[in-house]
Amino acid sequence: RHPSIIINAVDNSGKTALRHAVDYNYVHAVRELLEKPEIEWENTARDGKNPFRRALEIGNQEIINLFVEFFRKDPAINIFETFAEHSASGEEDL
Repeated sequence: RHPSIIINAVDNSGKTALRHAVDYNYVHAVRELLEKPEIEWENTARDGKNPFRRALEIGNQEIINLFVEFFRKDPAINIFETFAEHSASGEEDL
């Protein structure tokens, strides 16, 4: 753990460390990042997708399950609304 790393920093494509971890199926990194209280899981990259949407698109069930567990721990997140928002975006079925 490095104290000077800003976990929600974005690169030129608007992607955070969490989004890159999802893109490359780095399950351990996704787990570690979702355990950070300051993680911003809703950050949308320039491609219009946040890490959760991308996880659904890729279909890595282990990563999707990590997000589901993350959502369950936060009473401010309505998991049903979250899934509905991401499935009703007009993109192909996830």
